[in-house]
Amino acid sequence: MKVNSKNMNNKSINKFLSSRYLLLFLGLVFIASSIFVWKTQESSILSQIQLHTRLEANRFSSETEKIYDDIFDALERMASRETLLYAADTDKWENDASFYVDTYEGLRSIAWVDGSFRIRRLVPGQDKTLLLNKIVSQVDWDPLEINLLVPSYDGTELKGYVLGIINIDEIISPMISDIGNDYVLQLSQHGTMLFSSDSWKQSPDGFGVDKTINFHGTAVINLSFAPTKKLINSEITYSTRTLTISLSFSFLTLIAVYFAQKYSAASKLSDLRFQKTLESMVTGCQIIGSDWRYLFVNHAAANQNHRNIEELLGHTVMEFFPETGETELFSLLQRCMDQRVHQDMIESDISSDGSTLWYELSIHPAPDGILILSNDITDRVKAEEEIRKLNAGLEQRVAERTAQLENSNKELEAFSYSVSHDLRAPLSHMAGFADLLSRRIGSTLDENSQRQLGYIMDAGKQMGALIDDLLSFSRMGRTEMKKTIINLEQLVRQVQSDLELDTQGRSIVWEIHAADSVYGDPSLLRQVIFNLLSNAVKFTGQQEQAHIEISTDKRDHETVVCVRDNGVGFDMNYVDKIFGVFQRLHSKKEFEGTGIGLAIVGRIIIRHGGRTWAESSPNNGASFYFSLPNLPEGEMK
Repeated sequence: MKVNSKNMNNKSINKFLSSRYLLLFLGLVFIASSIFVWKTQESSILSQIQLHTRLEANRFSSETEKIYDDIFDALERMASRETLLYAADTDKWENDASFYVDTYEGLRSIAWVDGSFRIRRLVPGQDKTLLLNKIVSQVDWDPLEINLLVPSYDGTELKGYVLGIINIDEIISPMISDIGNDYVLQLSQHGTMLFSSDSWKQSPDGFGVDKTINFHGTAVINLSFAPTKKLINSEITYSTRTLTISLSFSFLTLIAVYFAQKYSAASKLSDLRFQKTLESMVTGCQIIGSDWRYLFVNHAAANQNHRNIEELLGHTVMEFFPETGETELFSLLQRCMDQRVHQDMIESDISSDGSTLWYELSIHPAPDGILILSNDITDRVKAEEEIRKLNAGLEQRVAERTAQLENSNKELEAFSYSVSHDLRAPLSHMAGFADLLSRRIGSTLDENSQRQLGYIMDAGKQMGALIDDLLSFSRMGRTEMKKTIINLEQLVRQVQSDLELDTQGRSIVWEIHAADSVYGDPSLLRQVIFNLLSNAVKFTGQQEQAHIEISTDKRDHETVVCVRDNGVGFDMNYVDKIFGVFQRLHSKKEFEGTGIGLAIVGRIIIRHGGRTWAESSPNNGASFYFSLPNLPEGEMK
C-alpha cells in the first residue's frame, strides 16, 4: 500500500510539473514580484525628486549670488581710488559706467551719488529727468530693483557713493527659462512678492524647498522652490508603465510557452519547406563542412559540379576535384573557412560541349563550415564582351573623326591667315594709289567722280579693317595661352582708359563692380573686355546719357562676367548668330564695324573652357555674359 501511495504521489507531482498549473503558479509569482518592485521603484523615484529639487534650488541660489557678487565687485572698482582720479571727467566716468552696464546682466544703471546722497550722474541716461538731483531714499523705486551703494574714499575722506541699480527680474529670468516646466518657484523680499510661477498653487505638498539668497553676506531674497505636479505624475506614470509592461510581458511569456509547445510540429514543417525551397532554387547552393565534406547541395549546384546530389553528399571536395587545392578559388574558400569573412569571385568552367561557362560565387561563413551561392552569368559576360568590342570600335572612330576635325580646323586657320595676308599687299596698293590720285587731281574732278573716288578709298579702309580682324581671329586659335590670376577690376579700368579718345565729348556713367579675381590669359581676356566695352560705347552713341555697367558673379564652379548697356539692343530672334563671324545686326550706316569682334570674344572664352551668351530687346539695351572656370579655393589664394 505504501508503494502504491508513493507511486501515486510521484505521478501527481509529475502531472503537476508538466501541466498548465505550473505555468499559472509561475505567472502569479512573477506578478507579485513585479508589484513589489513597482512599489519600491515608486518610493525611490519620489526620493530622487526631492533630492533633485534641493540641488536645483541650491544651484539657482548660488548662480544668483554669483551674479550679484560680480556686480558688487564691478561697483567697487568704479569706487576705487583709481576711478576717483577721473571722476571729474564726465565722459570718462560715463564711458566706464556704460561698459559695466553692458557687461553685467541685471545691472540696469550706475549713478554717482554725492555725500548728501543726492544723485549727480546716471548711466544710461533714459531716466535722468526722473532721478538726477533726487535723494536716493526719496525715489519711488521699482519693487524688482535693488539699490546697492558703495562708498568711494580718497584716503580716509569720503567723496561720495557709486549706486548700482540692479533689476532682479533680469537676473533670474534666464535661470527660470533654464529650469523649464519641471519646477516652479516664488521670490519674496521683506514680505513683498517679487515673482511667482503661474502654476505655483498646483505644486504638491511635501516637496518644496525654502532658501535664502544672500547678496554679499546679507540675506536679501527668500526663495521657495518645488517640482511641478506634472513632473511627479510623469515619473510615477513611467513607473506604472514599467509595471504594466512587466505584467504584459509575464502574460505574453505564458502565452508564448503555451503556443511554443503547441506549434513545435509546425516549426518542423516550416524547416522542411525551407529545405525544399533551397533545393528548388535556380541559384546554386552548397554547404561545405570544416572537414571539406559536402553537407548540403541543391539541384542547381549539383548540375554546375556535373554530379548527382547523392554522389556529392558525405564526400570531400578533393575526392571529386583533386586539383582544387592549387587554385585561387580554394584560397578564397580557405580564407572564408579560417577567418570567417565573406568572399566574392568570378569563376570559369568548361562545359561538356567545350564552351566556357562563367559563374559568380558568393562565399559566406556558416555555422558548420561555409555556404557557397553560385549564379550562372555566362550570358551577362558574353553581353559585356560585345559591349566592350563596340565601345573600342566607337572610341577608335571618335579618335579618327577628332583628328580629321582638328586637321580641318588647322587648314582652315592657315587658309584664312594666308588669304588675309596675301590680300593686304594689293589692297594697300589700291588704297594708296586712290589716295595719291585724290590728292593730285581730286580738285579737278567733278562732284560725281570725287564721290566715286571716295567710295574706293572708304572701301579700301573697310577692307583693311576686315583683313586685320580676320588675322586677329585666325591668331586666336594659334596663340599659346599663359594663364595666371587676374585682377579683373584693374583690367577693366585699363581698358576704360584706352577708350578715352572714343568717349570724349560724351556723357557716360560707368559702374564697375568687378571685385572678383579670375584665372586666364591676361592679353586674351584684355581683348575680350576691350571688344565688349568698345561695343557698349559704340551702341550707346545715340543716348544723351550712356550707362555702362560691368559686374561679376562668383559661383561654385565658375565666375560670370556681365557687360550691360542702355544702347539700341537687338532682337533675341538673332541671338544665336551674334557670336558668329561677319554677323551684323545693324547696318554700316548706323554703326561701323566688321562683325568679327564678338566672334573673337566667343573664341577666346571657348579656349578658356567658358561660355558666352547675351540678352537684349530692341531699344532697351543689351547684356553680354561670359564665364570662366574657377580654380580651387586654395590655388586662387
